[in-house]
Amino acid sequence: MCNMTSFLKLQGVLLNKRNIQRVEILPDLYRIVITPHTTTGWAAFGAGFMSSHNTRYEVRKDMHKQDYQTVSDWIKSLY
Repeated sequence: MCNMTSFLKLQGVLLNKRNIQRVEILPDLYRIVITPHTTTGWAAFGAGFMSSHNTRYEVRKDMHKQDYQTVSDWIKSLY
């Protein structure tokens, strides 16, 4: 059975709360940064590089009113 409370439902996307790295709280804007699922790169004989890219979602109060309220309510529930 899936526990739906572990997801944050926004317009067109479900975000797994466990993958949220941080939420940047700016005036009239939330920037949600998601932990990368994969890394890319190479390694050979002890040398190489690894790279990953964070996914960011911006929720603006003036453009995404319902989503902004959803994120606001979620943040308030944490305190």
